[in-house]
Amino acid sequence: IIKDVHWYPYSKLCYTCLFKYNFIGKYETIEEDLGRLLTYLGLESKDWNNVNYFRTGKTREHYKSMYSSLNNQLLCTLKYVYRDDFKLFDYRLEDYLTDNITITCSPSHERQLRKIYKKLNLF
Repeated sequence: IIKDVHWYPYSKLCYTCLFKYNFIGKYETIEEDLGRLLTYLGLESKDWNNVNYFRTGKTREHYKSMYSSLNNQLLCTLKYVYRDDFKLFDYRLEDYLTDNITITCSPSHERQLRKIYKKLNLF
């Protein structure tokens, strides 16, 4: 159960079906996205590459090592909970796993998740 709003799927927080967004930026491409947004708004652009505002030190390899320690059932749960976010923002959980890990979600596990989330009225 998601009790902390920071972990709630963006697709549920941002009401993607109620509003027509004309701009969606991604953290991975925030420098380019911010430049496009500033141009769109008619504001002065800044060379963000020189300032390094958005450098976290976290790389895809860091996330791969972190996710590789999760078991298949938890990965399936993450894939289910954030499925709409993955679709909306063009992400694949598999891109953040080490090469030798594949996610195999059993139909019974997915049915169980659907039942839980429906009962809790989360999705």
